[in-house]
Amino acid sequence: MEIQSKWRCPDCGEVHDDYGDAAECCAPSPREVFICPVCKSDFISEEIAIGCCNADLLPEDFVPEPTTAELEAEGQMWLEL
Repeated sequence: MEIQSKWRCPDCGEVHDDYGDAAECCAPSPREVFICPVCKSDFISEEIAIGCCNADLLPEDFVPEPTTAELEAEGQMWLEL
């Protein structure tokens, strides 16, 4: 199971996929965080993220349930069509 790396703004707390976006939001120093592939929580180290929901014990083809925010975003995209 692969752990994603993202960037958290220390001021507003928002998590960004891209360092550039994070730097615009929270210059001068966004913090790198690692996302648990199961619960989508973020952690300061990859090891903690892997251990969060025992992600290292999951099969390679595991697909986590979408979060409420992901479902909402998908619904909004359909409304725009």
